[in-house]
Amino acid sequence: MNDNSTIEVPSDRRRFVRKLVGLGAAAGIGGLLLAREKTGLLPLAQAASGDSLLINENNSGDTGDIGGTTGLTATTAGEPTFRVENLSDQTNSSAVAGVASNTSGITNGVYGESDSVDGRGVYGYASNASGFTYGVRGESDSIAGYGVFGVVGNPGGSTYGVYGQSSSVQGHGVYGVAVNASGSTYGVYGSASSVQGCGVEGYASNASGGTIGVYGRSSSVQGIGVLGSAGKFGTKPMVAQGASGQTASLQEWQNYQRSVLAVVDANGQLGVGTGTPQFKINVLGVVDPTALSFDSYGTVASNIIGRRAEGTVGSPSACLTDDALLVLNGRGYGATGFSNASRAAIRLLAAENWTDTAQGAYIRFETTQAGGTNRTERMRITDTGDILPPSDNVGNIGIAGQSWASIKGHIMNAGDLVFENGYRFTEDTGSGMRLMNENGTTIAKFDHEGNLHIKGKVLEDL
Repeated sequence: MNDNSTIEVPSDRRRFVRKLVGLGAAAGIGGLLLAREKTGLLPLAQAASGDSLLINENNSGDTGDIGGTTGLTATTAGEPTFRVENLSDQTNSSAVAGVASNTSGITNGVYGESDSVDGRGVYGYASNASGFTYGVRGESDSIAGYGVFGVVGNPGGSTYGVYGQSSSVQGHGVYGVAVNASGSTYGVYGSASSVQGCGVEGYASNASGGTIGVYGRSSSVQGIGVLGSAGKFGTKPMVAQGASGQTASLQEWQNYQRSVLAVVDANGQLGVGTGTPQFKINVLGVVDPTALSFDSYGTVASNIIGRRAEGTVGSPSACLTDDALLVLNGRGYGATGFSNASRAAIRLLAAENWTDTAQGAYIRFETTQAGGTNRTERMRITDTGDILPPSDNVGNIGIAGQSWASIKGHIMNAGDLVFENGYRFTEDTGSGMRLMNENGTTIAKFDHEGNLHIKGKVLEDL
């Protein structure tokens, strides 16, 4: 070794004012700098091939821009190189540990930077397949600090602000903890300037176990575990993207006991109170009432709107006669399961082939008779406002013991008015009105001149 040799750091890599005192061989060893240079050691490991290894330390108590360890590697064969590598074989130790103990200022527990379009600012690898291992763990005591902060300055390539990987079945790709219970703290904060980059990407590669790609947690009463924020009006704050052949839910909300509160399944169906929605929106409730509530104030009304078109989403066409515009259905649970069809329904339908100026509609009421399973139309309100039975001489308005207090009409068309005791008023074959007894015999008649004709006698005995 030549103790008098010095090497200047290339100008494009100068982060601090420094010189190298001592040059090793391919092993990458170095000496100690003065405190005024503010860098513990800048070794240069040069090898024609293979791994270049740099290990050093700085214990200087000086202040300012001080780097605990700075390493520079060079290779001519494109083999893996390491600017800094430390090795620890202890079960509770850290291969690399950086501590920024000052509780104020923009401090960094570990700061790493890579100029490569495929590089990583900091790369941590926990190779043990068991235990609570961390690819990278960073901690800051500052109320404005970051547990881990990764910045990729290169605007091109597949870059990552922070990339973490763990092979453990209980590990975390990236795990950040912001322990301060107040302030705007971040468990993990990542930023990428690349148009294809990721601020933070977590990848749990183990195909089994309760692995987590990214885990966010905040102890603050005003904190947020994971926050997706859109910096531009056209940006999506958060996207859940499924894999090819996705079967698990795209999103799931759980309570502290990990019971499912709501999901969006692989087909985009929303389940509230259930993890297996059967319809586009499936609400499951065990407390009365299970309800969808719409609150409106002022001049705004609460609405349920059904829209119907023939054709497809990309090429819709006009509604046709009897197309259902909106249907309110009711189903129930039998002995072994829910009915596979609705047993009562209110259907809103098109009364004609629709145009932009002709859009008639009617309402149909359907029920299922007790003891059966066939739903049948019972009443219809036509497009002109008529209230009709499903067919002639079917159905009643009121029954014995349940009669209407008053029925008023302007015109009564052809038909009989039958009373509960069997008597009826009906039209005379010629003109006038007839009163018939329960046997169908005419017992009185009013003609068109107002004359009363009776079959019996007029008795004065009441």
